[in-house]
Amino acid sequence: MNEIVRVYSHPRSGTHFLLDLLYRNFFSDQDMSSDANLMMSGHWSKKISHHGQRFLLDGVEMGQTFTIPYARLFGSHTIQPPRNVKRSIYIVRDGRDVALSCFSWKDSMPERMEPLSLTDFLLQKIDWIGSFGYRENHPHMRIFDHWKMHVENYYNSHMSMIYYEDLISNPEAIISLIADVFDLDFVQDFEDVIEDVGWNPSHNKGASKWRDVMSPADIILFNEAVPRHFIGRWDNDHNRRIDGKE
Repeated sequence: MNEIVRVYSHPRSGTHFLLDLLYRNFFSDQDMSSDANLMMSGHWSKKISHHGQRFLLDGVEMGQTFTIPYARLFGSHTIQPPRNVKRSIYIVRDGRDVALSCFSWKDSMPERMEPLSLTDFLLQKIDWIGSFGYRENHPHMRIFDHWKMHVENYYNSHMSMIYYEDLISNPEAIISLIADVFDLDFVQDFEDVIEDVGWNPSHNKGASKWRDVMSPADIILFNEAVPRHFIGRWDNDHNRRIDGKE
């Protein structure tokens, strides 16, 4: 029986995709499930399958509970990492794609922000609490600033780190690397999520989508907030940290 590995991330960084892959390949013989509702779950958890059943949740009302089979593998989205970072993975995604995904995630956006353009959204000081927009008593930060601080905090904790862009381009290689680092036995041969959720890593879906959407002004905002050689930038010659070392 494999010892549990938990996943931490900034919201909208491919968390549920990684969780589903870990569950399928290493923990499907254990009960890692928990109940959730649409207020506390990302869109991937609404589309995954478990023993052949798809969680499409058509017509499900906000607040209605359902079971996520990999829930216990999730650590948190909080900006401060846990004290014990052993057997934990931080998945990082380029901040421009994170911001674009947050902007597109209308279900979790406060009503006051829904009419905003992307540029105006990037300029907003968001009420962060794990996700964004739910409470008014959390420090206000623009999304690029929050993402940068989040990545820095986890990088400096020396938690094992993987890149979302690596994961979607070659999930089998990253999952095999995770198996080696954490001494995990495959429950069966490598299992991907392509058939169940229409995911096609060969097309790099979700990687560098910002290039087709963001204006020059948007990109300037990012460059002003995030140094050129920052660890989380995908256009940087990044250092992979799956073993917790540079």
